[in-house]
Amino acid sequence: MNPSCPDLHRPGQHTSSPERPAYSPDFARTSAFRTALRMTVPEGGSVLEFGSGARPLAVFATQKAARIYYVEPNSLSADVAEQRFQLAAGKARVQVARASILDFLPPEPVDLVICEPNSPALLQEPPLHALATFQANYFARFGGPLPVMAPWASQLAVQPVEHIFCQPACQTPMPHYQSSSPLLATDKPLAEPRQYAMANYRLPLPRAFDWEGVVQVQAAGRLNALRLTTRHLLTETLAEKGPFADASQVLVAPLRQAIQVQPGDGLRIRLQYATGQPIHQLMSQIEVERLTPNLLQRSA
Repeated sequence: MNPSCPDLHRPGQHTSSPERPAYSPDFARTSAFRTALRMTVPEGGSVLEFGSGARPLAVFATQKAARIYYVEPNSLSADVAEQRFQLAAGKARVQVARASILDFLPPEPVDLVICEPNSPALLQEPPLHALATFQANYFARFGGPLPVMAPWASQLAVQPVEHIFCQPACQTPMPHYQSSSPLLATDKPLAEPRQYAMANYRLPLPRAFDWEGVVQVQAAGRLNALRLTTRHLLTETLAEKGPFADASQVLVAPLRQAIQVQPGDGLRIRLQYATGQPIHQLMSQIEVERLTPNLLQRSA
């Protein structure tokens, strides 16, 4: 293999998988990052970004930062990102490295690291593996503390829904992505969303999630899917409100068998999967059990 050409199929090479649908540009999302970076990038500071492909978010830091290091293994995406930095016309000196984040380290300690894991439920891509490897390499060279992370954490939530699976020439329920906008007309919420995990990117990162919980049914319907939503917290200040939270796309995961539910029922849900694993493996690891009011009372 040519050492000047990164191995694009190496595990952990990408934090944004080539196989997943493109993360469509979102004005609210980019506005949130613009505001968050203005708050967190120090004047004359340094920024490192990886995992954003051809859509670098560090362009919003070019007016304040002195140096920006952008890492992208795909040469075509790196070329486009380089053009976007040039159009930004900021004062920062930008270095676009066509390399793997598993091997790359900046020549100096940086103030901020941007890495947006943008796959719902942290599936389909190995962002946590890439982050963990980078953090270990960074600490070994520069020592602590680690740089500020953007986002600094991700909240993962699950919501039972009645979903209309209706696609041209295909009536078979299939897992698919949705935008992060409010519930669509194809979804009827049967219970409130429930957080099942949180990944803090400045702490040891989880390689797997194993969660079991009971949610209260609030609407009658035919439970046939779960909505898995990932909400990225961009800054630790005011992280819970305003433009500082950025929701990624949503994964609608069909159940193997639909369940008729009524208000007052409970649903025992178990999710067990490794981060970065394929969606089809998650499908076989979802467990949902209906609990009638009597069963709920006995288990209380």
